[in-house]
Amino acid sequence: MARVTDSAVIAAHFKAISLKGWYNIRVINLSLGRGIYESYKLDPLCQAVEQAWKNGIVVVVAAGNDGRYLPTNGYATVNSPATIPT
Repeated sequence: MARVTDSAVIAAHFKAISLKGWYNIRVINLSLGRGIYESYKLDPLCQAVEQAWKNGIVVVVAAGNDGRYLPTNGYATVNSPATIPT
C-alpha cells in the first residue's frame, strides 16, 4: 500500500484548482483516507476539498468506512476527508 502525506494531497488539490481552466478539470476522485484528528472545519484535508468544491470542482471521496467500532459505538469509522458535509 502506497503512503502519501497530507501535504502532498493538499498540494495536488491546489494544483488542480490552478490548472482547472487549462485542462478543463471538473472532478477530483480521492480513494484515500486517514484518521480524524479534529473537526472537519479545522482538518487541512477537508479544507482542501472545500476549496476545490468552491472553485467548481466536484470532489468524490471514498468514505474509508472501517466498520463498526464497538468502543465508540460506530463513531469515527469514516475517515478524513470524507467527513466534510459539502
